[in-house]
Amino acid sequence: MLPSDWRTLEDWRRAARDPRAAAAELRRRINALPDVQRRAQWAWVKGSKALEHSFEAAAANKSPVSGAPFALKDLFTLAGTRTSAGANLPTRRAPLARHDGNMAEALARAGAICVGKTHLYEFAYGLTGENATYGDCVLPHHRSRTTGGSSSGSAAAVAWGIVPFSIGTDTGGSMRIPASFCGLHAVRLSPGDSLIRDAFPLAPSFDTAGWFATSAEDLHQVCVALLGPSPRLKRRATGVSFTFADWGLRARAEVAYATRRAGRTLAPAANREQAAALREVSAGSRDAYAILQSREAYAIHKAWLRLKPDCYTPEVRSRLERGQSHTPDQVEWALSHQKRVRAFFAECFKVSAFVVLPGAPFPALKKQECNLANRLRILDVTALASLAGLPVRTLPVPLPSGLHAGLQVVVPDTRSLLALPF
Repeated sequence: MLPSDWRTLEDWRRAARDPRAAAAELRRRINALPDVQRRAQWAWVKGSKALEHSFEAAAANKSPVSGAPFALKDLFTLAGTRTSAGANLPTRRAPLARHDGNMAEALARAGAICVGKTHLYEFAYGLTGENATYGDCVLPHHRSRTTGGSSSGSAAAVAWGIVPFSIGTDTGGSMRIPASFCGLHAVRLSPGDSLIRDAFPLAPSFDTAGWFATSAEDLHQVCVALLGPSPRLKRRATGVSFTFADWGLRARAEVAYATRRAGRTLAPAANREQAAALREVSAGSRDAYAILQSREAYAIHKAWLRLKPDCYTPEVRSRLERGQSHTPDQVEWALSHQKRVRAFFAECFKVSAFVVLPGAPFPALKKQECNLANRLRILDVTALASLAGLPVRTLPVPLPSGLHAGLQVVVPDTRSLLALPF
């Protein structure tokens, strides 16, 4: 097999036996990117000699990801690098890290090789592949369309074939939307776990860690490496599948049709009572999420907004400042609605091991389509799992146009991600 054909974790495990060739191939792939995409995707790239040493060190590790290169979203701490969170931060605001953070340390122990850090939507506060400072990440075969975000650089690193997996985060859809747009497999974990706890925050009660891969098998192997072995099941897990029509949401016809068919290959269709419950609890979920999430985000950035407003683009600054405008009554309503969302999923999980929901209501957006109206339509489908604080597996759904949609498979806890029957 030629180096240019290396795609899977297994390919790279074998490639690691020749550290010099493996390092050279990674550098070749990054250098082959169009200049604008290299700048848009990559915040920092490890040097060739350092990559060689990393491959040599990985040779003795027996983890499922040993010898596999990965990209790290620039919210996670990596020794010897700065964490800029996709923003134009002064150096003193982003000093060199002395130690790896929890995510980088866990992957290093498993023998995976960090190739570099990737850009994201500024401060992770956006769902498109845009970045006003570094440029927009686009799909490799549809370059007029954005990857989605905020984990845009990490998704692009896999979609463009640089690495077999990458690390991102998801607060309000930042793994699920890029996975759907780029045709990737992905997971998001739970808020507050050790892998996200020391990352640069957006809204800590909602922030989760996650990863992308090109195949279900590779995604599972990363899950095993970071979460432990798969639990043994006494019986095959069954779920329930909802459609856009069940949800009462609009979607492009090809997306609605494809996600309905794909969802029903995974689980039986929801009944009328379940669909009615979903529609009822979904009403207001986007607004409840926006209130609770923006309050936390404003608290994180409050001091910087006052002292260093030039670190923010007007759009992100406006989103952050909204977090100070919510009344106590609005917050109380949002918290009450969040309880209703959690109760809805708790009822589902009494009879189903997982809940299948459609993802974005459209395929990857063109630049001119990255607007507020479409941002709100995305949040209509991502806010539920975010409010519930639940892990989600995202599966790609091919469309006749050559683009992709996605499915959200919501599970009750992180270990359940390993037990899914697909």
